[in-house]
Amino acid sequence: MDEVACPLCLDRFGIDAVEDGRLSREHIVPSALGGKLLTLTCRQCNNTLGSDLDRHLVNAMRGQEFDPEMYRRAVFRSAYLAAYERLGYPYVFCAEGEYVRRIIQGLESAPEVVREACPVPEPKEEACVIPATKGRPFLQVILRMRSAQTCYLTVYFPLDSHYTAYRMQLFLY
Repeated sequence: MDEVACPLCLDRFGIDAVEDGRLSREHIVPSALGGKLLTLTCRQCNNTLGSDLDRHLVNAMRGQEFDPEMYRRAVFRSAYLAAYERLGYPYVFCAEGEYVRRIIQGLESAPEVVREACPVPEPKEEACVIPATKGRPFLQVILRMRSAQTCYLTVYFPLDSHYTAYRMQLFLY
């Protein structure tokens, strides 16, 4: 039987879970911020983590009151979903994927590695995933957020070794 794992909780579902509603399409960047890219997550992760965290991200981008920890977790969540959408299960099931999921779930504090970016030229995609394989390997994820103005947020995720970075690079090209 073909299975699909939710990239956030790792629960496994049969292909029929899309039709019966246990899996749902989720915006990588919240639709309130111009997000159009979709990925599959389980309904529970989409509804609970999505609404609980996305509110803080949307409020921050609109200059309204937000919780900084919840905001960082929301950005990590969007960046993680972008990495999953681009790299697939190899990133989800590596040790660093587990670390990022623990941050998203609130089991670890979100480090203050969310940065505003001003990429030149501006990327056409709403989410860019870029592996860096020189020195200490990492993923750079750039997210485009649109509210009154366009803002780019950058998150850096660790990779466990040059080998993992090399494997990730194979998935990008």
